[in-house]
Amino acid sequence: MKLYHYSKEPLGEVHSFDQTKIHINDSILLKPHGLWLSHDDGYGWAQWCAGEEFCLGNLAFRTPVVLREDAKILCIKDAADLDAAVEKHAYDSEPLPGLGMAFWRKTGYVSWAKMAKDWQGIFIMDAYIPDRRFGGPLWYYAWDCDSACVWDATAIAKIEESQPFNLAAFIRGKENADAAE
Repeated sequence: MKLYHYSKEPLGEVHSFDQTKIHINDSILLKPHGLWLSHDDGYGWAQWCAGEEFCLGNLAFRTPVVLREDAKILCIKDAADLDAAVEKHAYDSEPLPGLGMAFWRKTGYVSWAKMAKDWQGIFIMDAYIPDRRFGGPLWYYAWDCDSACVWDATAIAKIEESQPFNLAAFIRGKENADAAE
């Protein structure tokens, strides 16, 4: 499966991201920091942005990214994978004092720092797992489409040249392919 990074400008140098830094106004509680990637099969970032009319200017360039064959990427394909990831990577202590550990356990937040000790990134292969999208972990609810986040740059084998991306042509192509099926 080919993965792509979408951006306003051509992708520059890629580096690793530290998952231990937490700020109360930061999205790290919901999503990890890293290089975000998506596919063009199914329901990826370009399709989601187009459907929601979200940050369309950030889809000006598409950069193919190839992961190493031995990259340690946690792949979430179904409810069992998601539940196991939440169980294994739950917080051991309050990341932000005051809410109590019961809150962190009940809401299913994961420690991205804990996950980063075992994995180089995460790939949610199905952002709409029944019974988890609205009744599961809050961080999973915020994962809008099938996509990956790579926080350890050594997981990347190759970054190809960024190319201008024509969203309208891409969407027309998807519609034509869907109509043909």
